[in-house]
Amino acid sequence: VINLVSKAYRMACPMAKRFQCMRIHRLPPPVIDGSQKVPVMGIPVSNYGIARLLMIRWTEDLARREVARGSGVTAFSVNPGFVNTSMADSGNLSPLFEKLACATEGRPGAPCPTLPSQGALTPTFLALAPGTEKESGNFYEWCEPANVEQCMDAFDGPLVPTQCAGADQAWKDELWNLTAKWVANWSAPLVSNVVKPVQLGDGGPCPEWLGFICHAWECATSCVAELKACISDATCKASLMEAVKCSAELQREGKSANDQLACFVPVNTLRDNVFFCLLDEHSCIHPGKDNTTYPACRDSELVGDASYKPSHIIGDWWKVSAWTQGEMYECRPCGRVTFSPYRTLPWPVKEPEDTSDYAIIASSWYEKDAKGKSWVVNETSLFGPRPSHRGFPEKQNHRGVMYGLSYLENFTILHDGSGESEPFLFFYGCGSTIQGAYVTGFVMAKTPGASPQLKSRIAEVARKNGFNAQDSWCEVDNTCQLSELADWIVPDHTTESKVSNVDVTFV
Repeated sequence: VINLVSKAYRMACPMAKRFQCMRIHRLPPPVIDGSQKVPVMGIPVSNYGIARLLMIRWTEDLARREVARGSGVTAFSVNPGFVNTSMADSGNLSPLFEKLACATEGRPGAPCPTLPSQGALTPTFLALAPGTEKESGNFYEWCEPANVEQCMDAFDGPLVPTQCAGADQAWKDELWNLTAKWVANWSAPLVSNVVKPVQLGDGGPCPEWLGFICHAWECATSCVAELKACISDATCKASLMEAVKCSAELQREGKSANDQLACFVPVNTLRDNVFFCLLDEHSCIHPGKDNTTYPACRDSELVGDASYKPSHIIGDWWKVSAWTQGEMYECRPCGRVTFSPYRTLPWPVKEPEDTSDYAIIASSWYEKDAKGKSWVVNETSLFGPRPSHRGFPEKQNHRGVMYGLSYLENFTILHDGSGESEPFLFFYGCGSTIQGAYVTGFVMAKTPGASPQLKSRIAEVARKNGFNAQDSWCEVDNTCQLSELADWIVPDHTTESKVSNVDVTFV
């Protein structure tokens, strides 16, 4: 058994921006959308390094277990070097990271990135060379065993090499048991996991498990391509079945349309494409209306901050405070937001006619499913001027698709404090989906929480723009950031995230 790994294992935690990322109780790591960059290295944040170190430790334990069984099976983890594949494309790497990779993974006299044929040397050597069974379990590079060392366990401040996690047998036993749990539903003979073909379209009947979708089957056949793509994927099919079942149950219980959105957590893109086609494109099924009562939209009366410029928003932000009389998504825990230069997003997000001054907004937060378990939700959408740049620059819009529902939000930048000592941006918006209209208000800052001084500034802007003393604001619980920096956060913190309501004091 030869498992290909990488020296990225040394940077497992910095690459994921997670402190003590290899603690067993912190595995598996949360899904990362890659929209953020690793400080200094300038590469997308990812769990790649974590996966490499886990594979090295798992291979060590696999080798030990095969020796104990007397099976004769050997196992090695191999670093093939910095090979010239698509991963080594300069467009995916910063110059600093490429230089670092060549310095640590290069071979004297060999080009860097090296040729695929040279990357294949060590796996071929281990497969053919006699006597290597004595080295089973070792980490190899350039046809020789190498030490697993010099790991980094920080993402902010000086990077100090430490002992690589997982070297002791107790840790490996826990990893083995955890792995067995992860693959429990996928370790039966392959025949039991084959997705049974479902005939869709061509006048065929609707599969019963599609539930309420079958009530509009004649219309739903317009979405056969999306249904087939989902049903042919085991994970998507299971997610679609669960969403249909969950929605029907909550409807019977008289739950609101907003409550039913929990049935679509965690996000599954193929599943959500099915519902976008059924809901937005063809109106085959009709979601319940959102009966929440919101204050009237004040878009026409709010002037906004004319000093705002689209370039001011580019970068990483945290949602730190939100208006509780508006829709509550902005109060969800761990509200991270990254704005980046415009690029075309995949279907079903529709490109505006004029993309000038537009940006991409990548948001993530914790959301609970129908069973109360918290998941990291990622959503990527468009943020930019309204049609014909009407009201530009302080009048903007935000458009995208979430849980299969398209939305449009007209925002007013009430205050651009991006140049202040504690940078912040204050937003007010009026939005709508086919479920109904809503309003929202929130504040983004460069830090996970607002200092007393920043809270005072936020209150000042709120008062200036007509929010009165009775208006309640939440402080967004961004202690997920603290869990990256300290070990005192309980292991199941993500399932216990809280949002506390506080009153903004106006003077």
